[in-house]
Amino acid sequence: WREVAEGALLASSVMRVHVASLQPYTTYILRVDSVFADERGTMTSRVSGGVRTPPAVPAVVSGLSVVNASSSSLQLTWQPLEGIQKGGGDDMDIEYRVEVVSSEPTQILSTLYIESP
Repeated sequence: WREVAEGALLASSVMRVHVASLQPYTTYILRVDSVFADERGTMTSRVSGGVRTPPAVPAVVSGLSVVNASSSSLQLTWQPLEGIQKGGGDDMDIEYRVEVVSSEPTQILSTLYIESP
């Protein structure tokens, strides 16, 4: 792959371009122009139907706290992720995974999956 600055012309032997600095979970329309070297004219390819970048990894949950603890149970709360924190936009569905891990010996005791409201 090769990264090309905006507005730069490629040699006719280059058939791949690396486009960087895109936003996660965003649709981009793509087009390729063919241009005579002496700039006599331009032919434009058909525009693609659009390509969506994959979502990014969701942000770390904030505001995690234990609000109720007994000898056999814990109640946790945290702030829900919003918008780009979800790795995309507000239309991204997200769920939370809560793992219960013992410290002696270290092992996962249970895993819960919770859908966001």
